[in-house]
Amino acid sequence: QVVDTQEVSGRVVLNFSNSSGNVQCVENIRPGILVEEIGFDGLSKYKSIWYRYGNKLIKHSKPTAGSGEFYSMERTFDERKMITTITTKNQKTSVTYFKC
Repeated sequence: QVVDTQEVSGRVVLNFSNSSGNVQCVENIRPGILVEEIGFDGLSKYKSIWYRYGNKLIKHSKPTAGSGEFYSMERTFDERKMITTITTKNQKTSVTYFKC
C-alpha cells in the first residue's frame, strides 16, 4: 500500500505486508531531505536522500565513516505493482511487489 500524503512535506509512506491488512514494515520517505540511516547489515551507516520524478522514487546512499558501499535504489510505481531496483558498484537486482 502506498500512502501519498497531501501535506506540505510531500512525504510518501510505503506499507509492506504478507497479506492484505497485515503490515510487516512501514517505510517513510521524505523526498529532498538528507537523512542518516542504518544499512541493510544493521551495522553500517549511510547518508541518504530520495528524489521524486513522476511515478519514480530514486534514493542515493553514501556510506559514512568508510563502512558499507554506495548504492542507489529506484522504486517505479505502476497501477498494480512497484518495481524496486537496487544498484551497487558491481551488482544490480530488481524485485517486483504486487498490490494485494
